[in-house]
Amino acid sequence: MNKDNKYNILIYLDLVAAILFPVIAVFQVEEYSANIVNGLFLILILAIMTGLLLPNIMVSWLIILLTTIAAGFLVLGYVVIPTEAKWFLVVAFPIEAGLLTVLRYYVLDWRFISKNRQDIRNYLKRYNGALKMHTRYTANKIYSKVISNIKERPQLHLWMHVSMLRWANHEQFAQLHPEEHAQYLEKLADILKKRRLAAEQCH
Repeated sequence: MNKDNKYNILIYLDLVAAILFPVIAVFQVEEYSANIVNGLFLILILAIMTGLLLPNIMVSWLIILLTTIAAGFLVLGYVVIPTEAKWFLVVAFPIEAGLLTVLRYYVLDWRFISKNRQDIRNYLKRYNGALKMHTRYTANKIYSKVISNIKERPQLHLWMHVSMLRWANHEQFAQLHPEEHAQYLEKLADILKKRRLAAEQCH
């Protein structure tokens, strides 16, 4: 199972939990008084609005603040409510608000990535963010353009010098020692970028 599939499964599980939890909570307290049921409804509505509309940092502070207040009144204080109902009233807000906040954050992030997936692919094709260097794709385009210009102007006697470093069996080494492979590439990239001349291009 690849990373994208795991990511999607977690989103779906969070969505299912965010839908099922209010249903289960209301079902568990429906036998109690109307005040408890109505109170739970209002708490869940507040949690839904909070999780879907407010920034993550505000949701975190509200969860801490309101859960503390609720625990103080219902658990530590003397309120004549069945224990099961008390616990549902205490945990309803943090659980539902937390689930919806996570869902909103990752769905928005997923929509952003999906919308810009082609731009991201094009960028990764042209530039290696880890090495801060252009890729082979960009180098081929640049050198092909230079060669075309040289061929089109033979009377100018233009020329180009190209140096290439080849790391034999680097793919096998990367599979066996991924961290060391990445470190060697970074060191090599730093050396190339520091020692190249101002007129040179490093890919």
